[in-house]
Amino acid sequence: MKIIEQFTNPTLRFCLLDKTEDIKQGKSPGIQKGWEGGLTLKEVANATKNNNRASENRIGIIGGHGNLRIIDVDKKGKWFESILVIIEAEFPKTLTITTISGGRHYYFYAKEMPNIDFKDDSGEIRANNRMVVAANSELCGKKYKIMKDLPIATLDPFLIEKFLSDYLLQKIEPTQPQEETPTDIKSVLDNQKDVKMQTLLDGNYSAWGSRSEAEASLVQKLIFKGLTKNQVFNIMTNYSKIGKWKDAPDGYKQMTYNKALSWQPKKEIPRETKKEQKLDLKDFNYFMNLKKDKRFLIEEFLYPKTIIMFYSPPGQFKSLLVLYAVMCIATGKKFLGMKTKQFPVLYCDKENNEQIIKQRLMGLYKGMGLKRRKFPLKLLIRNGDLQNLLFVEQLKAAVRENEVKLVVFDTLHRFSDYEENKADDINRLYTTVFQPLVNECDCAVMFLHHTNKEGGYRGSGDFLGMVDVSYSVKRPNKKEGRFKILNEKSRGGEIEDVEGEIDFGEEDDFYIKIRKLSEDVIKSERVQSISKKKEISNTIKAMFTEKGKVIQRTEIMDVFDRLEETEKKKFSVATIKRSLQYLVTTDQVKTDGKGNYTRLWESIGSWD
Repeated sequence: MKIIEQFTNPTLRFCLLDKTEDIKQGKSPGIQKGWEGGLTLKEVANATKNNNRASENRIGIIGGHGNLRIIDVDKKGKWFESILVIIEAEFPKTLTITTISGGRHYYFYAKEMPNIDFKDDSGEIRANNRMVVAANSELCGKKYKIMKDLPIATLDPFLIEKFLSDYLLQKIEPTQPQEETPTDIKSVLDNQKDVKMQTLLDGNYSAWGSRSEAEASLVQKLIFKGLTKNQVFNIMTNYSKIGKWKDAPDGYKQMTYNKALSWQPKKEIPRETKKEQKLDLKDFNYFMNLKKDKRFLIEEFLYPKTIIMFYSPPGQFKSLLVLYAVMCIATGKKFLGMKTKQFPVLYCDKENNEQIIKQRLMGLYKGMGLKRRKFPLKLLIRNGDLQNLLFVEQLKAAVRENEVKLVVFDTLHRFSDYEENKADDINRLYTTVFQPLVNECDCAVMFLHHTNKEGGYRGSGDFLGMVDVSYSVKRPNKKEGRFKILNEKSRGGEIEDVEGEIDFGEEDDFYIKIRKLSEDVIKSERVQSISKKKEISNTIKAMFTEKGKVIQRTEIMDVFDRLEETEKKKFSVATIKRSLQYLVTTDQVKTDGKGNYTRLWESIGSWD
C-alpha cells in the first residue's frame, strides 16, 4: 500500500493488522502483543515480512503518539450527519479519509486529551492508544480513500467541548488530576449494603460470565456512586480482586470505562429551540381549496419541485440535450418546440472538463441565434460531494441566493460515492439531499445516469421509485444526429416522447442546432420504412420459386449487392436482415439458424 506524505512524521506510530478479509477481524491489531506502543514505518515493513498473519494491504495508525488525535465518525450512528456538519463548519481543515463503510476519519494534532465516545454509536475520538485503519489501506475489496489531501491540522480541544459536547458520552476532563479524598473511596468500599458491588470487589465474577464484563459492571457501579475517573481507576487497580484490570493495557481500561459510561442513564440532547415544533397536519378542506400549480419550466416536459432522471448509454447526446434544455430555460427559448419560462438554472458537472463545456456552450449559443451573453445560467464544474453535508448546505444557500429553479447533476454517481444497487443508499440520497433541496429551495432536481448492459437504468429499483419523471435517450443510428427521448415514468402528465435531430454545422462553421422533427416528417419516414421493408421482402420472396426451396443468406445478400449503386443505397444490411426476420416471424419462410432459409407458403409462383 502507498504511504501518504502526512504519515511520514517520525513521531507517528503504526501497528500490523490481521490479513483476514473478515470486516471485523481484518481491523484487529491483536496479532502483535503490546501493539499500543506502536512501530515506525520501517519497523512495520520489517515486521510484516516476519509475521505470516500480517496484511500487506493495510496497517493501523495509533492515536496519541506524536500528539495525533483521530476523530472517527461512524456512518451507522444516529448523530453522524450532525457531527459531520459541525466538524466541516467549525474545525480546521485537515486530512480527511472516507472509510469503507462511508464514515470519516479526521486527523488532528492536539495536546493531551482523553479517548471519548460519541453517543448512540456515532463514533469516538481516538486520542490515546486507540487505532484506526490508515489511509490507502484496503479491506474486503474496498479502500480507505483520501477525501481531503491536506496537512494534518492542529486542533484546540476547546472546540470539541464548545461544539460537540452535546454528542459526547462523557465530558472532557481537566488534564490535571482532581484531588481525591480517601474518605470518599473508603465510604464506598465500606458500603456492605451493596451486595453486588462487594461480590465484584471480592473477585467473584461467575454470574457475569467473564472478567471483562464483571469489571465493566463494577466500574459502572463506582461511576454511579459519583466517583471521579481517577478514583474509579484507583479502586480498580488497588482494591478489585477480579484480576484483569491491574496488569491490563491503558487501552483496555479506557474501553471498559467508556462501556460503563454508556450504561449510565443517558441525558437527552437538548432541542434546538425551547418552543415545541408541531407537525403541519392538513385536512380535507386544505386540499379542496388548493389551487393547481400551473407553473412549468418546460411545458409538458419539466415542472417545478420535481425530481427527474435522464439516462442513456454513453454517446447518446444526453449531456448535450440537457445542457440545451437548461440554456432554453435560462433564455426563455423553446425546447424542441415546447414553451419554456425563463428561470435561473444551476448545472453541476463532474463528467466533462471546462474545454468540452465551453465548446458545447459556444455551439449552442450560435445555433440558438442568441445575441445577449448575460442570462441566469450558473455552472459548477468538477466540484462537490453530496455525502458532504457542508457542501449540501452550501448548495442550498447558492440555490436560494440565485433563486435557482432547476439543479442538474451530470452525472449523479460522480457527485456521490453511494452503492447504486443498495436501496438504503438511494433512499438516503433522496431523504438527505433531493427532498430537502426540492422542499426547502422550491426547485426541481434533474440527474443524469447511465444504463446497464440490458439498456435499462443502472442500479436499484429505488431510482425509479424516488423520481417523478424518468426520460431515456436513444439514437437510432449513431452515424446520424437523430435522437428520441422516451418518457418511462410520469406523475404530472409530461409528454410521452419526442424525436429530434442535431445539426453540428461544418468544420469551419461550427454550431449546434437542435430541432424537433415534425409529425409529418416522422409519419412520412415510417411510411417510407414500411414501403422499403415491403419492397425488400418481395424481392426476397421472388427468389423462392417453389415451396420447400432452400436459399442461403449469402445468396440473398449477393442479389442486393449486385444492384446498381443508386439502388444499393436504398437497402442497408440491417434493413435486409429485419426483412428476413419479418418473413420468418410471419411463417412465410423458416430458418435453421445456420443461414439457410426455406419457403413455406403453398401458392403457385413467388407471391401470396
